[in-house]
Amino acid sequence: MGLKDDASSNLMENEAYFADAVNCALYNGAHKVKVSDIKPYTENGKMITRRKKGRPRSDNRYRDVIKIIDDNMSSGLLACITAVENQSNVCRTMPARNMQYDSRTYLKQAGKLVKGPGEEILGMPEDSYLIPVVTIVINFSDRKWDQPLTLHELFEPRYKDSTLLDYVPDYRINLIDPYAMDDSEINMMSSCLREVLYTIKYSSDKKKLSEIVTSDPRFENMDENAKVFIEVFTEIKLPSNEKGGYNMCKAVREMIEERDSACKAVNEMREERDSACKAVNEMREERDSACKAVNEMREERDSAVNEAVSAIMSLMKVGNMSADDAMALINIPAEKREYYKSRIISGS
Repeated sequence: MGLKDDASSNLMENEAYFADAVNCALYNGAHKVKVSDIKPYTENGKMITRRKKGRPRSDNRYRDVIKIIDDNMSSGLLACITAVENQSNVCRTMPARNMQYDSRTYLKQAGKLVKGPGEEILGMPEDSYLIPVVTIVINFSDRKWDQPLTLHELFEPRYKDSTLLDYVPDYRINLIDPYAMDDSEINMMSSCLREVLYTIKYSSDKKKLSEIVTSDPRFENMDENAKVFIEVFTEIKLPSNEKGGYNMCKAVREMIEERDSACKAVNEMREERDSACKAVNEMREERDSACKAVNEMREERDSAVNEAVSAIMSLMKVGNMSADDAMALINIPAEKREYYKSRIISGS
């Protein structure tokens, strides 16, 4: 078993949780079954089946949680053996599995009733009777139950309109699925199973779960079983109260504060990044502006040099002057004359 399986089994071993589950599944949430009506029940012994070639094999399939509910005439209760199957995963074959579990419980009841010779042939004494068996499935998984609820749903669609199914007893599972429950149904529970089912139902909607938890005082004082399950299911660590119990409301508030603080830090980092990007862009604009000014100066310089070279070459041609005389005439500095001569020789 995994951590979630262990945690859910511990939940349902608690009589208060068990009573809530029975009342939810069998009595539409009405508080008919009380904690005092629930008694321990043990399925002693192993079922012995036969393999091929006749070799015996013991079967070790056990219920997750099984108890007996006593007769209570004041509230109209009749005795029944009630089992709870805690499902941490959605199981397609649940109707067939539960039918098998129930039949084994009936056979074990019958076996306990056999006391004398000859009764084994009948299976149980003629003047004895079985107690009804009810199995409740609770969806403790992380998604809504979307698999068959009845045995007949496991057969191929072509059997749907066949009269053959008239001779095949159907079996329907009694499912508690928090994802399919109204909040009003969950609110009818008196134990911390209520808070557990709320947590499961809104596990994928953190905003809604936060709203429920922080506005509901029952989340401020939860028992050990609920605390362990919620920590396993959500990975939220629940702090303890000074006078006992565990406070999910405080845990969620602290998470919200941590989230808000983290968001604030991220926003500040983004602002710093944006400010740095702005500064870099301004530096790039200044650089581009300086480059533009330098290019303009180069263009002006090249234009002035070209004009001077044209003037020198014109004087040399028209005035039949030497390059030095032409440059002296237009006041070209002596230190730049070699440069202009090279430009004249190159023809530019």
